[in-house]
Amino acid sequence: MTLFSPKIALASIALVATAGIASAQSASVKDQVVGMWMLKAADNVGPSPLGIFMFDAAGHFTMMHMKNGMAKYTSNLRSQATPEEAKATVLGVLAGFGTYKIMGSDIVFHFVGSSFPNWNGTDQLITSALKGTT
Repeated sequence: MTLFSPKIALASIALVATAGIASAQSASVKDQVVGMWMLKAADNVGPSPLGIFMFDAAGHFTMMHMKNGMAKYTSNLRSQATPEEAKATVLGVLAGFGTYKIMGSDIVFHFVGSSFPNWNGTDQLITSALKGTT
């Protein structure tokens, strides 16, 4: 299993590859990042978060992560969330998509769209370190 541990301005996240990838000795960092990654940890959504990152070889990414165990809405309708339910969703979910580029051991995400609108059209630097494969 390959671990990838990035740090982002608002959250530290750790990811685990869901499929085998090339070893660190024989592949570039970009080659090692391509694929689907499951979220292992994220400071902004509490312990045992749920989430996924997907990176393609053309430089596109999509990501979503959320707090594990979020309460269901009492109305069972998204459009009728209470203020407390809506706030919990905003604080407990982060999603986005766009392009990425590898710079050394860092990843720069360019967000085309994000559930945090302040990131739309911006670059977010993630300092990363590959932990190796098993």
